[in-house]
Amino acid sequence: MFKDAYDTLSDPVLRQAYDIHGHRGVEFIRRTQQRKEHASLYSTLTLLHSNNQPNAARQTLLRAMVDNEYQTRSHHIPTNANLELKCTTLHTTFLGNNGGEGFVNLPTSMEVESANMSFRVGMPRKEGSVWDITLGGNSMVQNGKGSVSGVIALGCEAVPFTDVNVELDLADQPKVSMSTTSVMSNK
Repeated sequence: MFKDAYDTLSDPVLRQAYDIHGHRGVEFIRRTQQRKEHASLYSTLTLLHSNNQPNAARQTLLRAMVDNEYQTRSHHIPTNANLELKCTTLHTTFLGNNGGEGFVNLPTSMEVESANMSFRVGMPRKEGSVWDITLGGNSMVQNGKGSVSGVIALGCEAVPFTDVNVELDLADQPKVSMSTTSVMSNK
């Protein structure tokens, strides 16, 4: 414990990371030292500190942490969007030459019978958390009448590889549904 504190305080890069971002900043620097794609971050920050440029080091660290947070979240944000259209075409029959048939059927208009659009976006589980949340909505038009509903879903990894989900659909007639999902194999 004391050695870890001494190592953090004696290293200007780790000390600045701790001063600005606390333990999270120190852990980020230590994790990036172990990964090849971020191996130069520590050396870049060390060089900036040795050239007496702590503000440039601060900005570099902040950009790296923001970029890491964005990449982590953007790769794991589940989204889903659907658009369904049910259409009918109206045909008109014309007299004419249709290869000797005498009549030609041409589509003259298209009528949309129904349209349904839905969208969902989820917030992924944070590291160490067992909870996630999904928000979404549906809109539908059928025979000139429309409806809109919102959806809120809450998920929990009750035991490893098993999710329990509760979904609340806020339509004209609200309903609640519950489901479970188990991962049998990850191969």
